[in-house]
Amino acid sequence: MSEVEKVILKIQQNPNLGTPHKIEGIRRYVIQRFPYQIFYTELEEVIWIIAIAHSKRKPALLEAKKS
Repeated sequence: MSEVEKVILKIQQNPNLGTPHKIEGIRRYVIQRFPYQIFYTELEEVIWIIAIAHSKRKPALLEAKKS
């Protein structure tokens, strides 16, 4: 199982694990061993992964959503 898959399982078990993002309803979880972060939201009983992005870059999807 990859590190990303492990983190996604953790997020599924505890959706509040990530920190709130500046866009309402979105959370961000930084993967410790790699320079990546996962952006996600919780929709009823589903965790929706919005983006898995390099920590040094701004995900274009989130920038577009902010506008």
